[in-house]
Amino acid sequence: MPAVLVTGASGYIGAHIVSQLLEKKYTVIGTVRTGEKAKFLIEKFEDPNLSFEIVPDIAEATAFDAAFEVHPEIEFVVHTAAVLPRGVPKEELHKQYVETSVAGTINILKTIEKYGPSVRHFVLTSSSAALADLRLFEDSTILLTEDSWNETSWEQVGDFELFAYAYSKAEAERSAKEFTKRPEVKFTFSSVCPVWVLGPQRFVEMEGNSSSEAQLVASLVNAPVNSPGPFDTWGAAVDVRDVAKAHVLSVEKYAEFKDARLVLANAEFTSQLLLNIINQSFPELVGKIPAGNMVDHTVGMKKSHAAIDFSKTAEITGIEFIPLEKTIIDGVKQILEYNALKK
Repeated sequence: MPAVLVTGASGYIGAHIVSQLLEKKYTVIGTVRTGEKAKFLIEKFEDPNLSFEIVPDIAEATAFDAAFEVHPEIEFVVHTAAVLPRGVPKEELHKQYVETSVAGTINILKTIEKYGPSVRHFVLTSSSAALADLRLFEDSTILLTEDSWNETSWEQVGDFELFAYAYSKAEAERSAKEFTKRPEVKFTFSSVCPVWVLGPQRFVEMEGNSSSEAQLVASLVNAPVNSPGPFDTWGAAVDVRDVAKAHVLSVEKYAEFKDARLVLANAEFTSQLLLNIINQSFPELVGKIPAGNMVDHTVGMKKSHAAIDFSKTAEITGIEFIPLEKTIIDGVKQILEYNALKK
């Protein structure tokens, strides 16, 4: 089977992509920041088709050169490595999000052009944040589709980390799209733009990964029972395993997915709805975690929000999304297992 390079292979989404590729018998070369992360995944997967290259800093211009020099057989690249919102000081926002995430994407594209003659297709993990200025998600006059773009400038980001993250995702995706349109580039491009990603980590030991969006669920499971709320976090969710599946499909059907922009959104949720699912599905947690206002799980849902039409994604992928309830139940089971391991 062809060889696939997966950057950020130890990440929340990356590890699931690695897993699904290995299940389909692909040869997988992962990049991780440390030898410790590589050792952990080698031991957990126990698959001879998996190997790793250490890339401590994706912002380095030559960060990925060695991976391609050692593995000229690489035919596909799935680039998930990026900076996620995690409390970056405002004076570090440009360095972390532009000089690292955006530059890292451009760097690997340049490396493929120089050292990856066998590469056929490049898949970028983007985000729904790349679709529009985040404030427009609450504008009922807006229709978001696969053709929508976040046009926020860096000057408009200000001191807001989430805006910096959204800017970096849009800029990295836009840069990759423009790069691969050049006539001398021999490989094709597609991107995957998920909404809020929830669900279990690939391995229970990874549950403590604080950069994961799935920590929203962990924060509810681990919250004191008398937490007052309101539990009004609102958004749209998709299961991490479906996000991984979209990346793998992009490799398997790369000719069909040329220039595709897959926007993955399954179900609208509030943190109150998540609490309802948890309390109803785990009776052993009732009285130990908050209940909130179980009568009205719509608390926190925006009175108005943008309309969406991601029918192009549905048509090309054919993915039947994992139900939100299963996503939450599987995630909570893992959180409880992780908590037991820590004791």
